[in-house]
Formats: sequence, C-alpha cells, structure tokens
Amino acid sequence: MEPYHVNLFYNPSATYSGARTVKKVLEDARIKVAACLGARPSEIIFTAGGTEANNLAIHGVMRQYPNSQIIVSAIEHSAVLKPASHYASLVTPVTKGGIVDVEALSELVTDETVLISCMYANNEIGTIQPIRDIAASVQAIRKDRLKRGVMLPLYLHVDACQAPNYLDVHAARLGA
Repeated sequence: MEPYHVNLFYNPSATYSGARTVKKVLEDARIKVAACLGARPSEIIFTAGGTEANNLAIHGVMRQYPNSQIIVSAIEHSAVLKPASHYASLVTPVTKGGIVDVEALSELVTDETVLISCMYANNEIGTIQPIRDIAASVQAIRKDRLKRGVMLPLYLHVDACQAPNYLDVHAARLGA
C-alpha cells in the first residue's frame, strides 16, 4: 500500500491519467479478492477495515428487515456485537473450547431470524469455527421454512478478517 499512500494517492474515480492508473490497480485487486472468495468482482466492496465491513453487512440486512432477529456467537468481536445490539438479538453459546455449538445455535433460530453472524477465526483465542456445519444447518432451516411457506430469508454472515492467510475463505465451499 505504501506507493498509494506516498506517491500514488489519486482518486480512482477521477479522470486524469494518474487516477486512471490507480483505478486499474484497484480493479485488479477487486478481481483477485473476488477469485479468493469465489465471488464476482462487482460483488466486492472495499471498506476501511473489518469493523466497517461488519457494520455494513449487519445494518444492511437488519435495516431491510427491522422486525427480525439476529443471532451472534458469544465470542464475537465488538465489531459484530455492537451493531447487533441495535436489533432484536440473541447470543448462541460456545463450548468450553470456544467453539460454537451448532445444535444450540440451530435451536435458537425462529421464523423471525433473518441473520446469523459468526466469526471464522477468533482473533483472541484462535479457535476456528465450524462454518461449513453452521452453513449446512442454515441451509436445512431455509428448506424447512420454504416448505412451511416462511418467506423471510436467512443469511449467514461470516466475519473472516483473521482467516484469509490461513484458511479457505471461498464462500461457496464454506456455504456462506
């Protein structure tokens, strides 16, 4: 990032030549991030950091469905807990080892739950959450809801800020 802080600090939305150069670098980065996540480049939104990204995701969903509920794990970062506290929220327990209890989480989900948020790799205790198992449970709940005519979506938000250097963050492989 150093060259973009020191010499190439152009506005990538501008039309002058330096800005066009920086825009190309930005779009190339967007393509690389999208490939890592298994997403389309147009789906990638760069933010200043994890807190902003978590706020965007949580408030974005919850403001769309203001009478709904969010479930977060007991060991979430404050970047998730704080925005979740503005809405009807429940906290799912973790085991003594700091792992989300998938069965307990599933039991908390009601027809009013629209969002589940769980970090992938915990920044303080180092636990890796069973995102694939959580995603499988979410998928089963979605299918059950559809059978019963419940049209409220159920999203799984994964705070994976600590994960990309060590874990697979491809959204489809995770089920997130």
